[in-house]
Amino acid sequence: MAKLRQTYQEETSKHVKDVRSLFGILAKQDVSGETVFSADKNAILKVFRDTNDTNKNDILVRLTLIDSMYSTQMGRRYYALEELADVLAKLANGKEGELKKLFLAFANDPEKNAHQFDFHEGMGKNMIKKNLFSENYGIGKDGEDKGVAISLISKYAYFLTEFKFPIYDSIACEMYPLVWHFCGFKGKCPKLRVTKNGRVQGKQSMILFVDAINLLIKKLDCKVVNYDLLDRFLWFVGKIRRGNLSLVLTRKEYEETMRLYPAQSVTTTSKNGKKKTETEYFNIERVDIEKLEYLKNRETLKAFFELAKYYGNKK
Repeated sequence: MAKLRQTYQEETSKHVKDVRSLFGILAKQDVSGETVFSADKNAILKVFRDTNDTNKNDILVRLTLIDSMYSTQMGRRYYALEELADVLAKLANGKEGELKKLFLAFANDPEKNAHQFDFHEGMGKNMIKKNLFSENYGIGKDGEDKGVAISLISKYAYFLTEFKFPIYDSIACEMYPLVWHFCGFKGKCPKLRVTKNGRVQGKQSMILFVDAINLLIKKLDCKVVNYDLLDRFLWFVGKIRRGNLSLVLTRKEYEETMRLYPAQSVTTTSKNGKKKTETEYFNIERVDIEKLEYLKNRETLKAFFELAKYYGNKK
C-alpha cells in the first residue's frame, strides 16, 4: 500500500510539473497562431479599444460581437443584449474605466465585491434591487424569461479588463475538475456553480467560479499562470477533447487531420436501450498524435492534444 501511495504521489508530482512546464512554454509562445480563435480575439479587443465603456450603443456593439464570435446564444433571446447593455451602462455610471475597476475588484475578492454590481429598477415603493450576475436577460417566443447571462458577462469583463478576468463557460466548467484531478490536488474539487430548479444562480455561481479559478492558480504555484493563459489552456484542451477543431487549427491543418481521420458513423445506446447512430467527425481517442505532421514544430499545441487524449473524448 505504501509503495502504491508513493507511486501515486510521484505520478501526481510529475503531472503538476508537466502542467507548470506547459504554462511556461505557453507564456512564451502564441499557441493561437493563425487560427480563427486568434483572429476573433484580436477583432474583439480592437472593437473594445475603439468604443466607449459608458455608451449603451457602444456596449451593445461589443456584446453583439462577443455573442457572435463565442456563440453564447444570447442573440437568440428577445431583447437580451439590449437589456444587458443597459445594465452595464448603468453600472459604468458615465465614468470611463469605472466598470473595469469593479470587475478587477471582483476578480480579486468575489464575495467582498459582488455587491458593487447591485443596481435598482423602478421608483419609490416599486424599486427593486437587482444584481448584474443574477438578473434575467431576455425572453423566449413564449414570453418567459430565459435566465442569467454570466457566460457573456464574464467574456465582456475578460476583454474590458484586457484578460484580467476569468471566462466562465461550459468548457471551463467541464475542464476544471479534470485538471484538478490530473494534478492530484488534495481535497474535494471546488464547486463551480449553484442551481435552483434547474437554473444557474448567477451571483452565487460567479463567486464560486472565480474563487475556484483563483484557488487553481494558487495551487499550480507557477509565476506565469494568469487568467488569460489558464483560459487558453482550458479552452484549447476542451475544444480538442470535444472534437471541435475549426477554431483550434488552420484550414490546412484541419484538412490534413480529416484526411488522416475521416468522419465515421458511431452507434450509441441510451440508458433506456434506444440506439442512436451519429456521424463522429473527430475523436481524439482514435488519433495517433505522432502522425499529425503540423504538431512537430508546435510544442504547446501538441501538449494540448496529448492532454486531451489523456482525459479522453467527451461522453
